[in-house]
Amino acid sequence: MGADMLVACFYEPMDDTFIADWNKGHAFIDKLTDKQLLNVEHLGEDSDTIKKALHDNLNSVKNAYKGNDRELTILEFPPYKVYLTGGMSWGDSPTELFNDINDLEAIGALDEVGFNNVIDYKAIVKKILKQKTILPMLMSLDKDFDSLISRALGSS
Repeated sequence: MGADMLVACFYEPMDDTFIADWNKGHAFIDKLTDKQLLNVEHLGEDSDTIKKALHDNLNSVKNAYKGNDRELTILEFPPYKVYLTGGMSWGDSPTELFNDINDLEAIGALDEVGFNNVIDYKAIVKKILKQKTILPMLMSLDKDFDSLISRALGSS
């Protein structure tokens, strides 16, 4: 049996306005129900033990995010900054942080901190298409977008 490459990640937008809300993540963990904790029941026997482990995981990810851990690396894929950990595995976890991130992702805690929010481009395009005065300036950017612009201008 060979080794597998395992990776865990989370991401944030590449802008200077993003601020991770770690307190919101901790508050989210405190409010989890027993049913929501089923995804991470391997962390303990009872909900209090599991929640304590999740708080510890969140603190570990926070420390790594702030640059205090060699298990986390950052790659930039505009418009996102991606935080990665992982490595080769022969059935074990490649890093401790790998487990922490996966457990937090399983319950949605990193989303609550503010990570992993995908820009809703469809909503942005819908707003642009409502601004009929600027639409002619956007023609010829993209063949598919031209079609949307033409339809929007034709419905005036």
